[in-house]
Amino acid sequence: NSIVVLDEFHYMGQKGRGSTWEECVIFNPAHTQIVGLSATLPNANRLAAWMESVTGRKSILIEANDKRPVPLTYYFATKRNFAPLFRDEQAGPGAPRGLLGLRGDGVVMTPKKLKKKKGGLGKKGPSLQGVNRNGMPRGLDLNPIHQSAVERMSASIDRRIQ
Repeated sequence: NSIVVLDEFHYMGQKGRGSTWEECVIFNPAHTQIVGLSATLPNANRLAAWMESVTGRKSILIEANDKRPVPLTYYFATKRNFAPLFRDEQAGPGAPRGLLGLRGDGVVMTPKKLKKKKGGLGKKGPSLQGVNRNGMPRGLDLNPIHQSAVERMSASIDRRIQ
């Protein structure tokens, strides 16, 4: 048996990339198994039924529990290094600590916890301690290692524009 693995299968049906996945499903030879991978596929049952209808082969849907089987980590590579993209290495959409709490350390600040903190929850809302100037948790700040690389790239782009 041959196996075709299609990653990011949730792009199925979208302009551009989606048609490629559709053609792979429709035109694969009968001896080929298709494995579609996605952590965010809201219509998996419908897609499995469609695959059965166009291929005439049985589709088996395997769903993981709520916990992501393979945690996401965000890294950024330059000529000089390969390091976590965010200040908090385990932060980011779908990462183990997700988008973090207000403190920027992965602990979600509940109103009860905020009341205990100095300057916590008051009439104006939660304390801004641990929040960057963009209103995002500090852990989602760009890793300081990359800051100089971003500044160099921005300066280079500015020079080219001018």
